[in-house]
Amino acid sequence: MSSGARPGPLQRAPGSTAARQLSLSFDAAPGGSVPPPAAVIAPTPIVVAPPSDPEESARAHIEKVMNSMLGVRVEVELTSNRRTMISSARSGMALRLRLHRMFVEADGAIVEALGRYVKTGDRRASRRLGEFIEAKRDRFVAPRPPRVLRPLGEHHDLLAIYARIESTYFPGALAGVTITWGRHGAAARGRRRKRSIRLGTYTHDERLIRVHPVLDQPWVPAFFVEYIVFHEMLHHVEPAREEDGRTIFHTPEFRRRERAYPEYERALAWERANIGKLLTS
Repeated sequence: MSSGARPGPLQRAPGSTAARQLSLSFDAAPGGSVPPPAAVIAPTPIVVAPPSDPEESARAHIEKVMNSMLGVRVEVELTSNRRTMISSARSGMALRLRLHRMFVEADGAIVEALGRYVKTGDRRASRRLGEFIEAKRDRFVAPRPPRVLRPLGEHHDLLAIYARIESTYFPGALAGVTITWGRHGAAARGRRRKRSIRLGTYTHDERLIRVHPVLDQPWVPAFFVEYIVFHEMLHHVEPAREEDGRTIFHTPEFRRRERAYPEYERALAWERANIGKLLTS
């Protein structure tokens, strides 16, 4: 946008003299006739384009930046999902990136962090995006129903385990992350024998670790429960990343840090020896 306005068709330029007139001769033509007046040319109508949709403009801008940063064709879709703020998946030759509508207010730094997060799972970018989402959540996301946490089990106290692991391995790196026992699926368990079991999960958007209640039994050793909690806490510190259209949940750095955990081998050996019992509990 220029700093000064150009004079319109009916304006005088600043500093100009009074409007001038062009004098025309109206002498009678031979025979006493007067020439007809000059034809009046109607002014060309000025078409004013309607204002652009801010949301569509923001979506197109993010799409353009993502195309440049990721080196692939990216299709950005804005959603009103209450739980998942960012998700991506391959769609043919393109990468489909679904973002919550709060990203219409993302500045250049946040869009750049988004590109780094989608491309490599960059930890600093993940934290930056988390801060952005938390700052916008109250205005853009409907309130969640009250969350009921049950960290104290009959045999294992997840809150105490969490505190020990955090202070030892992740000091200051788990702000806002909480933990609870999950729910029993009694009906499903009664219908058929389970073939697999997820002993722990971490939901990044909720910053919540859930531990399967099958581990809250007297014969399950504390060191194994602690390993499961460590594994899920590590998912927050070493987030998933996109690579060739696939989501890599256990990155090389994740695996390296997991193997460095002192009880890693012991925990895996116990799981192999007791997985059948866990599946039928």
